[in-house]
Amino acid sequence: METLCRRFGPFSPSLVPLFTSLLTLSLFPLLSANLKTRTQSTICAKGNSICIPQDYSRFDLPNETQTVVNVGIDIKDIPKIADKDFSITLNAFFVVRWKDERLVIDQDKIENNLGPDDDPNAWIPVDVSFIKEFWLPDAEILNLKEFKTLDVLSKLEGLWLNRNFEVMYAV
Repeated sequence: METLCRRFGPFSPSLVPLFTSLLTLSLFPLLSANLKTRTQSTICAKGNSICIPQDYSRFDLPNETQTVVNVGIDIKDIPKIADKDFSITLNAFFVVRWKDERLVIDQDKIENNLGPDDDPNAWIPVDVSFIKEFWLPDAEILNLKEFKTLDVLSKLEGLWLNRNFEVMYAV
């Protein structure tokens, strides 16, 4: 408090609660306006054919009873095997896949986006920034020494969805 008084002149400690409540009141309209636009907006991709509903929470499990998560490693190269410390270095993609039926998928719009020769159950690539809004499984790899993601111009990762509400994310 003494530092405030020296910096800004005479300051009465009795004004602190008043100052705090004025600051809180002046910030409340900004915070509540931001909250309103966030909860009232729906996030969509692929020409509004795949949307995250307004009441979606990325902190809730996709299925209340059981969420099955498939985990895979797509190995591209094995550049190093170390006998001394019993380690192996892999160039690979770590892939997780699960079903999230809370998504809103417009089957007609997806049909229009697919070509005539495309498989109706094909994986549809989606902008990776969409993943920030999804529930993500918390995967743990036992005895993992290090995990690095490859950056060339940007982080190499991918996100795909299909019309069966399945999500596939590769890092």
